[in-house]
Amino acid sequence: KNMAVPDWLTADFLKSCLESDEENPQKVTVTGFTVEPAAPPGSNYGCCVSRVNVQYVTIGDEADQRSISLILKSPVVGGFMEEFSDFVKDIYETEPNYYNKFIRETYKLNKHNIVPKHYKSPKP
Repeated sequence: KNMAVPDWLTADFLKSCLESDEENPQKVTVTGFTVEPAAPPGSNYGCCVSRVNVQYVTIGDEADQRSISLILKSPVVGGFMEEFSDFVKDIYETEPNYYNKFIRETYKLNKHNIVPKHYKSPKP
């Protein structure tokens, strides 16, 4: 299924996400990516959930083409969500705090896999 790809979803954006992995720091070059819906239309009212299949190589090992499937959540632009922008802003700030602060601290105490691997987004 084709879907509109946000203009900020670029190879540089994905490179930044992949390089944010503190457990496995590496420099990468994104060689390509595809985007498709990760949930049926109407499943999420406050966000768009996309599956991004990323092809990349690590710097220094360019012969080894790798791929990874990422789930991206991005805000719905326009429509009725604009009427609730302050409320929605609070929601969008809560989830990154959960992953970037709470889960990160619990992982330091005891390595666990209670949530999917989280990459930092260069776009707040």
